[in-house]
Amino acid sequence: MLAIDVTMRIGDETAVSPIQRWIEVEGRGYWRDEARKSKGKWELVEDESYRPQVRAGRINALAPATLKAVLATTSAKHSTADGGVRYQGTITLGALARLDPLIRIPFGGRPDKSERKIKVSWRLWVGKDHLIRRLWTSRTEPESRGSSIKVRSVSDLRVNSWSDTVKVNTPPPDQVTVKE
Repeated sequence: MLAIDVTMRIGDETAVSPIQRWIEVEGRGYWRDEARKSKGKWELVEDESYRPQVRAGRINALAPATLKAVLATTSAKHSTADGGVRYQGTITLGALARLDPLIRIPFGGRPDKSERKIKVSWRLWVGKDHLIRRLWTSRTEPESRGSSIKVRSVSDLRVNSWSDTVKVNTPPPDQVTVKE
């Protein structure tokens, strides 16, 4: 079973933007956004076909073909203090989109010709056991299709553990509303 618990703030380190948080387990997703009407409440989306995605930005960390393509663009490789390796490089959004049908431009669908040229900088930390420890990405893209406003997104996925058992605490029922 796969489960994730993500907290996100839009903007740089000094941003005072609202915090967004989501918890995903198979078949259920809980979402809370301080800026939305459901302030203080979690929105629950239930769909048995739903499976959590482990991503940093546009890179799916659990897709072997995607990781192979990402690693093929490695421009630097460094040893880490724990005996692992940190790789880094840049890949285009088009190269990622060819491998991942879920990649979308905000409010615009699949990337068009110009959007496929967007560069995604990445760093990947792998432990000496060959398991991912961290995946960091950065990209600048239009706020939405056709927009002249550019948004820089930085994602930092950190894996706390790899194991057979997963324990994620979901919100208490009295703090959850069902999304229609």
